[in-house]
Amino acid sequence: MTELPDRKWLYHSIPNWVDMSDYWFVTICCQVRGRNQLANKNVYATIREAFLFYQNLGRIRVVVWTLMPDHLHFIAAFNHDFGMPLLIKNSKKYITIKCGIRWQRGFFDHRLRSSKEFSEKYWYVLLNPVRAGLVKKI
Repeated sequence: MTELPDRKWLYHSIPNWVDMSDYWFVTICCQVRGRNQLANKNVYATIREAFLFYQNLGRIRVVVWTLMPDHLHFIAAFNHDFGMPLLIKNSKKYITIKCGIRWQRGFFDHRLRSSKEFSEKYWYVLLNPVRAGLVKKI
């Protein structure tokens, strides 16, 4: 059997040439998948509080977000001076302390490069609970 190559760690820093107003699609997953850790009022309130805190500091501008039982999707623009990785790391730590959530290491991000891509991801975020059968409509 052939040995698999080492998996490269992806760095989430935002390059200087990326416009500060560009939006990013982000997914953050719980460590234990398939179990409801996020879809409750307490976790919702805590995540909302974290987003509002950083938004008021000018570090993030959240457009849309949704909680699934074991992951979170959102679209946001990030302040490059503070950075996406540090904001997400601090948010995950805060949510862990307040709610006991165990997160997977890292997160997934994708820069939205066109209005078409923005629209596609926007509706993906909004309709994710419908596609998963958690609700009938938004």
